[in-house]
Parts: sequence; C-alpha cells; structure tokens
Amino acid sequence: MSKETIRKIFEQGEGVLHLAPTWVPRGFNEPGRRLRLHPDDYFALGMDRGGICERWLGSLAKAMNGPKTGPTEGMSFVVEDVATKAKGLFKDYVDELGADLVGDALMAKYGTWPTFAKIYDYDKPLFHHLHLKEEDIETLFGKGHKLTPTKDLVQPGQFACEEKVDIVGPKATLKGIRVLGPARPETQIELAATDARAIGIKAPV
Repeated sequence: MSKETIRKIFEQGEGVLHLAPTWVPRGFNEPGRRLRLHPDDYFALGMDRGGICERWLGSLAKAMNGPKTGPTEGMSFVVEDVATKAKGLFKDYVDELGADLVGDALMAKYGTWPTFAKIYDYDKPLFHHLHLKEEDIETLFGKGHKLTPTKDLVQPGQFACEEKVDIVGPKATLKGIRVLGPARPETQIELAATDARAIGIKAPV
C-alpha cells in the first residue's frame, strides 16, 4: 500500500476510516452466537481452530492463537473500496498517518494507536486473569523470575501459572488473580465488567 493511497483514502473519508470486522476464533470455549454471524461461519476457520467468539476493533495486535495463527489474525483492516472489497492493514495507516490520525497528544505519549477493543461472545463465563510482560514479571516477582506453569491451556503454547497477583482498585481488591503465560509484549488484565465496577475502575471495553 503506497503512502499516497493511504493519504487519499484518509482525505476522502474526511478523517474517518471504515474498518472491516475482525473475527477471532478461540478453542477454549464455545461461541455464544450473539455476534450475528451466519450459522455456517462460526467455525469458518476449521473445527481445530475453534469457534469465532470475539470481534476485535481498531487492533494493531496479532492474536496469540497457537501455531496455526495467521500472520494478520486479530489485526484490523481498512475497507478501501466497498465495491471491490479491497482492504489495507490498519497498522499501515497508523504508521503513515501518525498524529494526523491519532492526535498530537496521544502520539507524543504512546507513539502509535494506543488501544483497541474486544467484544466477547462466549457461551460459558470466562475466569478473570492477566498476562504480564517480562519487565512487570520481574517487578512483581523478582529479577530473573520465570513464570511457573501449572496447567497447559487449550491454546497451544499457553499455560496457567502458579503465580497470582492482587488487583487493587479505589473501592476494593481482587485477590489471587491467576497469571497466564508465556510473557506477552504488553501487560493486560482481563476482568468482567462486574469485577471492574466492584473495585471502582472504569475499564476499557
């Protein structure tokens, strides 16, 4: 995708980009079937990949979904032409447009598009958990500490850990939240909306 094309599409949309839906399959739960997909599409990537249980919005991140994960799985795409269904990687737009898209303040603070949202559609409840980057593992558990696996997850290469942490909010504390491994590029805490409200934080959806 050329820089000229990215700028042209950005200008044609008057600063608004049309993002295509980004669907993510998961093998550790069943789809809740509230995403309004056609019934045949929930397992479109194959039974071995699991059903589509999540929709990601504004994502620069690749899903960590085991060895069969596609090179851009989880990443958002810009719809460049509705008629031809041509699409371009959202990350390329962020890299080219920078502050013109993100804004000067956010670009100065984060250097990129700083966030994205996930819509979960699971049939069964998810337990709260967190992923840690290497730096935060050492901050919490000591220099050189390595996560201690206790149980493999359905997702290949991922595991529940012996390590647990307390999540402290303005109103209350969630104790003993399980860490999942391996280490991630960024730390991420995943809570139910009721948990977030209980401890007094307004978490991104």
